[in-house]
Amino acid sequence: MRQIAWGAMLSQLGIMAALMIVARVLGAEDFVIWGAVAYVVLSLSLSRIVPIDQRRGMRLIRREKFAEAIPFFERSHLFFMRHSWIDRWRYVVLLSASRISYRETALLNAAFCYSQIGEGQRARETYNQTLREFPDSQIAKAALRLMDSVSGVA
Repeated sequence: MRQIAWGAMLSQLGIMAALMIVARVLGAEDFVIWGAVAYVVLSLSLSRIVPIDQRRGMRLIRREKFAEAIPFFERSHLFFMRHSWIDRWRYVVLLSASRISYRETALLNAAFCYSQIGEGQRARETYNQTLREFPDSQIAKAALRLMDSVSGVA
């Protein structure tokens, strides 16, 4: 599920405009096109290089290799804990418009993987960890409610 922070779109439009200005200063006739192309290249590069463990884990989820994906999400969570400024400023640094941080996403994905391999208690612990770190995480709250309803816990 992708949740977009619409306010982040303004900062990204500002970055694209800045790239267009740089292209103009450098003398490009089609500075709008060159600025837009630079933005797209930069955006695609950053989103593929920096959150590499997150992307590897997602690739494994798509192939239903949930147990293999968990270590990648754990590494991603640790990376973004150590470099919290990258995650906090992801709108500018990674040109990401995601409302959910990479740390929260890593925890949610790991919990999902645990649930898919039958490790319900580990999934519950990871969703609870998500709520400790991100008390407003609607996805973690919904997942725990679903787990409770399935197990008959009120």
